[in-house]
Amino acid sequence: PQGCFRQNLDGEQKDAFPTTRLQHAIVYACGQLQCNGTPLPGTTVTYANVQQSTYLPHCFEEGICSVCENVDEEYLYPDAKGYYQLATPYALRWFAAYVNSDPAHANLCARLTADLDMKGISFQGLGSTTIPYAGEFDGGSQRITNLVMKRTDETGVGFVNVAHTSIWLHDLTLAASCSITGYRYVGGFIGKVDGVSGDNIRLARLGFEGIVTGNNNCGAIIGCIPNNDIVAHFKTCYSIGTINGTTECGALSGWSSRARLTNCYARVRRSGFEADHDVVRGFTPIFRNCYAYGAKQKSDGLSSFTATELSNGTLLEKLNDPAYSQTIGTDSNPAVAEEIFKALYDYTKCKGIFLAIQCCEHLNRAIITECRAVPFAQPVNVVPQPKAGGSL
Repeated sequence: PQGCFRQNLDGEQKDAFPTTRLQHAIVYACGQLQCNGTPLPGTTVTYANVQQSTYLPHCFEEGICSVCENVDEEYLYPDAKGYYQLATPYALRWFAAYVNSDPAHANLCARLTADLDMKGISFQGLGSTTIPYAGEFDGGSQRITNLVMKRTDETGVGFVNVAHTSIWLHDLTLAASCSITGYRYVGGFIGKVDGVSGDNIRLARLGFEGIVTGNNNCGAIIGCIPNNDIVAHFKTCYSIGTINGTTECGALSGWSSRARLTNCYARVRRSGFEADHDVVRGFTPIFRNCYAYGAKQKSDGLSSFTATELSNGTLLEKLNDPAYSQTIGTDSNPAVAEEIFKALYDYTKCKGIFLAIQCCEHLNRAIITECRAVPFAQPVNVVPQPKAGGSL
């Protein structure tokens, strides 16, 4: 490989050791090499001053080389309108890698065409510090499950790691099984926003139900917008997820000095929040018809709601936006279930009573309770399923 050291291996005047003198020859590995320059396993490599190696082609698997992680530029092509149609977890993984591979790809646009289960799929996120993502990502009103990103030493981590204010991100839900972990500037959808003073970033119809974990500046939608003169517009966004941080976190956004929120709601379930800015951190956030559960932040246009209002349609009516929908009785909500169960369990426990819950018709309306309540009965296990009638 070419580098600082050289060594004459061929000819009469051979070097006994590597030298930094540029007059001496470059050394090449000779043999069968993989695309990343490493020897093919099971083969012998020699060294000479003449390139005599055979490089094997990339081993592309679903658009990504399994050896060097290079991107297959021919894996997908945009449609007539310039959008990459993403119908599989591998397509999403490929699109992120393709965007991140070249600054010229920063403005590419994509659209999800199906719900995606990312279980077992390594996802690097869109954009980086050197290539902030600036295209349109249309979630197609789809839902992503089991998306796990764990990069505890990195700044700027999210579905979009670093976004330019030109981004247009909309119509996407990250489910409760999604988990985003970073060091700082960690967001469910966007870790960090880059841009210049006076820029606007617009986000719409985004729902976060999972977990965000980081040190500081964490939020469900955005982790941090360092520039205080960038205006962030949140329309019809929500979070019922959990934000775990140390300081400077918010249920919807970490630092976003000039946030403008319309028809948004959030459940404040967290650590590392500032008491008076636990929905959105910033100097001058403006709320219009927004709602929060468990929040201490006070502002015109920001009202509270209860767990009951979350599930029975009352909050939906208050939001009054056709982008929200809810089927009463079948739209299971883990947040509501948790609040109801905690209240019932804590009360019965302090009274010395075992709590019993009736299952749905799929389990013959069986009654379940703790083993200690019926020590001589045969234990059985039932896994709660969202959307099931007895999912509590």
